[in-house]
Amino acid sequence: MTANSQLISGKGIWAFFKRCLELLKLRVRRWSLTVARTDGRVIKRIFDIVFSSFVLIFFSPVYLGLTLLIFLSSPGPVFYVQ
Repeated sequence: MTANSQLISGKGIWAFFKRCLELLKLRVRRWSLTVARTDGRVIKRIFDIVFSSFVLIFFSPVYLGLTLLIFLSSPGPVFYVQ
C-alpha cells in the first residue's frame, strides 16, 4: 500500500486525525460503527416519514382537483377498474 492510498482510506484518515489530536493533548473517543449506523437509519427513517407526510399534505389539494376534473370530464368512474 502506498502512502497516498493509506491517506485516502478510512483507517489512514482516522489515524492521521488521531495523531494530530494526540499531539494537541486532546482526548480522542471513537464511536462504534454499529451505533453510528443505527443512529443514521433512525434519522433517515424519521426524515422519510416527515418528508413524505409533508408532500402528501401539500399536494392533496392538487389530487382532489384532478379527481374533480376527471369526474366532470369523463362519463365513467374516476378510478379505472378492469
